[in-house]
Amino acid sequence: MTDISIPGDDIESARDNMRQVMDLFDSSATSAAGLSAALGGDRLVLGAARDFDKRWSDGRTQLRNEGKSIIDALTKVLDTFTDTDNQVGGQLTAGS
Repeated sequence: MTDISIPGDDIESARDNMRQVMDLFDSSATSAAGLSAALGGDRLVLGAARDFDKRWSDGRTQLRNEGKSIIDALTKVLDTFTDTDNQVGGQLTAGS
């Protein structure tokens, strides 16, 4: 009989890593206080950072949506593998 290896740990790790990346998009780093804390008080630098933040807002929204879709898909894969494993394991009896 051929062994089937499902990289569940790797898929779970990928999902968890993606969640961490998405948390960065939801952080307060781009708030006025967050930018000031990260960049210091230089008005020119802060102005450029705020301008950049405004311009890439649509891109951030798209990345959030796509990241959520990836996380959902990885979760579905893990759930399906787990359900299938449980069903197959339940059908097997000792010695068969």
